[in-house]
Amino acid sequence: MKYCIPTTLSGLLLLAALTPAQAELTGAQRSSLTTSLFQDVAMPAQRALADNTNALAQSMNALCAAPDDSTLAAAQTAWKSTSNTWSRISPLRIGPNRQRDVTAIFEAAPVDESLLKKTISTTPDDPVSPKAVFESAQLPAGASGLPVLEKLLFADGRSSPLPALAQGKTCQFGRWVASGLARRGQTLIYEWNSLGEGIKYNPVYHTPFLTEALTNAARGARAIANHQLAAGEITPPPAFFPGWRAGTSKADVTASLDSIEYILLGSPSGLGFDDMLIAAQRQEVVDGLQEKLINTRLALTALPANFTAQPGANRGELVILQKRLNELADYIAGPMAEALGTPFKK
Repeated sequence: MKYCIPTTLSGLLLLAALTPAQAELTGAQRSSLTTSLFQDVAMPAQRALADNTNALAQSMNALCAAPDDSTLAAAQTAWKSTSNTWSRISPLRIGPNRQRDVTAIFEAAPVDESLLKKTISTTPDDPVSPKAVFESAQLPAGASGLPVLEKLLFADGRSSPLPALAQGKTCQFGRWVASGLARRGQTLIYEWNSLGEGIKYNPVYHTPFLTEALTNAARGARAIANHQLAAGEITPPPAFFPGWRAGTSKADVTASLDSIEYILLGSPSGLGFDDMLIAAQRQEVVDGLQEKLINTRLALTALPANFTAQPGANRGELVILQKRLNELADYIAGPMAEALGTPFKK
């Protein structure tokens, strides 16, 4: 946000008396920032994830009941929405989303063709029964979650997946996977609500939540460069980029950067770390952050939407964007964290 948070007169006088290196967040500021990031940033994204996974499960049911171009397009749209929403959450690894089972089913990962074929054969006769949906959480990595649904719904990104979906239990397997995602999306809401109760009534939650959010914002920027943009590869194949089959690679990078920016600056209706820096008379740090964010956005704009079709031809744009993301990460972990006194003192 661009405005300064309200502070008491005594608080303002105290901040004015401190040198920039000594200025820290007060307990009230930590409480306000934590509450705002939770209510205005984290929870809306989590609710969107629950809604989108539910829509994905419903669209898979419709596709398997009447497989045609129309139901396929609806399922593909639902998959893209779910992937985009997860990309808005994934770089931060805060709260319940850092659990291994959550990242295993939502995170983009290679599909194991032989394992997938074997796993499809184990599809229950009723893949959406409560028992089957519960057991879907045990599906193996490489044959589960969003990555395998992308393969089922988009094939190689060029040919229609309908013939393959019609074979054996393939489409029913897709229903099984999608129903499991919907169940996990909903249980995440319950887990986040529990965390919210802790944040509301126990101030001890505030310091680790904010420290983790800021630390993981830096890590998230590096993760985009390394994982989503295949850093270090000279001529990477399309499969190195998450979302290459669905053509969502750039949209997902954009969503991931959005999530980092929301954590740093807050939502339009809430508080962000920038407000805390302004209250601590560190406008120059906010200006530096804005510069890094603008440079990263400009580099992202230069990357073609279909860059995964010929990654080698866009290597220059990829390298520049990777560099800007790492510079952003360095700034968050360096000058910004130092100005805020991270880890925050209790």
